[in-house]
Amino acid sequence: MAENEERVLQTVFLAAVAEFYRPKTNVDWDGIAMCETAGNWSMQGSRYSGGVGFYNATWNGFGGREFAPNAGMATREQQIVVAERVHARYGLSGWGCKAYG
Repeated sequence: MAENEERVLQTVFLAAVAEFYRPKTNVDWDGIAMCETAGNWSMQGSRYSGGVGFYNATWNGFGGREFAPNAGMATREQQIVVAERVHARYGLSGWGCKAYG
């Protein structure tokens, strides 16, 4: 198997595992991402990153580094796992675009 194919299979597998274990809150994370970053799940900034605009310290504090050093470097599914963790503690209060969720 070519290295690229193996990487694709690993990415697909990890996304499926993340989705399986993700708590289901029925939050429209894509809606929040469209409002926060125009749906740019790979956005990386000095203070905020990822599709739903994680404050970088929040990403670290809720275990995001188990997936990637920065939310914008993680997959959409991995970002949603961390967003669900934040939601479990604070609800949608941390998102300015919570009305879209």
